[in-house]
Amino acid sequence: MAAAGDEKLYLLVACSLLLLAVGCQASPLQIGFYHDRCPQAEAIVKGVMMDAISQNPGNGAAMIRMLFHDCFVEGCDASVLLDPTPFSPTPEKLSAPNNPSLRGFELIDAIKDALEAACPGVVSCADIIAFSARDASCILSAGKDVVTPNDLDRQYYKNVLSHTVLFTSDAALLTSEETAKMVVDNANIPGWWEDRFEKAMVKMAGIEVKTGDEGQIRKNCRAINYY
Repeated sequence: MAAAGDEKLYLLVACSLLLLAVGCQASPLQIGFYHDRCPQAEAIVKGVMMDAISQNPGNGAAMIRMLFHDCFVEGCDASVLLDPTPFSPTPEKLSAPNNPSLRGFELIDAIKDALEAACPGVVSCADIIAFSARDASCILSAGKDVVTPNDLDRQYYKNVLSHTVLFTSDAALLTSEETAKMVVDNANIPGWWEDRFEKAMVKMAGIEVKTGDEGQIRKNCRAINYY
């Protein structure tokens, strides 16, 4: 399991890459999509996330990372949650980029259990990941200009400007006029990066989302439904 500091580093590097690619085409996650069929869905997810993050802020970073890893392999379909079976002994979660560092599966289970108790068979596992990551980014960035090890903040961009980053790829952000301006704006304008990040998370959560008769609403996020 990665340490909280390692997750924060991973998260901030990933955030920079995401925000430099916000022009990618994707359908946005629909806020309020479950208003009629499960009105309390988003509140349930947010409640579980707030409790989990209050216990360990690393839980928020874990959910944001999980969304990245799920969406960038054949789209946002919650395939990263599937456990191994005799027919699929090496699922996505056991691949080298995910195992053993990717975590948060038990938290997804807890959210799914709460949603199934309230609205059986309604909320998809892909949307649970998306809502969890969105709520995590909002909760962690709530302090905006209060910089602590547990906040989602713009310190990364300040480090780029002060040449105190770890990787060559980070320093390279200043070699392009376009990306350098984004780094300066993100570092110096209060709330600029945080607001854009929250919107980008929603946008990314729409990559190749299954709609209509595509996919299924799993009873258990770790396994495909067998009828």
